[in-house]
Order: sequence, then structure tokens, then C-alpha cells
Amino acid sequence: WDVVAEAGVCKLRGHRGPVTGVAMIASLGALASVSKDGTLRLWDLHTQHCVQTCASPAGELWSVDMDESAGRLLTGGAGGELLLWTIAKAEVAGSAGGESGAADGATEEATPVGV
Repeated sequence: WDVVAEAGVCKLRGHRGPVTGVAMIASLGALASVSKDGTLRLWDLHTQHCVQTCASPAGELWSVDMDESAGRLLTGGAGGELLLWTIAKAEVAGSAGGESGAADGATEEATPVGV
């Protein structure tokens, strides 16, 4: 959004449901978004393209926050779970409240996050 011109700068399209949260990843020139479609998407703000889509094993995602110093994203969603994602591989590093899985949707064991 350009505050001077009061107009959008670009539209990032790809989610199949309402976008419910966004987080800037300034060090990478990127943006993370989550949606009710159950995906976390990473966007390159320079090219304005989605560079990675990660399916949540917990369903709908409602919020996202970034810890740039650790290179991780934390998402929360409809299943009552908090999922911790590593940015380098964009996979679930752990969850609080249930199973977690890799970005391709395959489930695997992960260390619970103490939140």
C-alpha cells in the first residue's frame, strides 16, 4: 500500500481462502501469509511471486508471527494448535497440541513447542 498515493502497490494472489494473517520477513525481503485454506505461503516481495506453499497438518490457519533472529514462524489455527515453522526448509519444526508435518503435508514426529 502506498500511503501517499492511497493505492495498492501489488496484489499477491494464490490463497484459495480468506487471508487471515501476514508477517514481514525484512531480512529476506519476504512476506509470510496464512489463510483459512490451511496454507502458509512465503512471498518474494521483489518478484511479487509465491516462492513456497506449506500445507498445515492442523487445517485452517488464523495467525502468523515471525522470529527473525531464530529464522522461524509461529502459526495458530482452527485446530487449537500452535505450529512452529523453520524458514530455511519451511517445514513444521514442532507443534503444541498435536501432530506436526513437513511442508508437503506428510506427517512426521516433531518436538512439541513449549508455548
